[in-house]
Amino acid sequence: MKSITKISFIAAIAAIISTSGALADNQRLENRLARQRAKLDEPKTTTIAIDPNDQTIGSSPTREVRFEMLSNGHGETTGAYVAVN
Repeated sequence: MKSITKISFIAAIAAIISTSGALADNQRLENRLARQRAKLDEPKTTTIAIDPNDQTIGSSPTREVRFEMLSNGHGETTGAYVAVN
């Protein structure tokens, strides 16, 4: 009878420990979700790009280019437009 009491006492302690661990994980998850919701509600800042060469976004520079056949270390050859300096 004493061994059954000891085993049930150990099982009860294990159940309490596992339940408290699960509650701690739940609290951490709730805290993380609250921080993420707060971050979503913050106003977003807009970034504006300014080109020092007075070029608009998406425009290509007016440099001279020439077509060259380039090869890599594996012997493969590809064509590319290269800027002329």
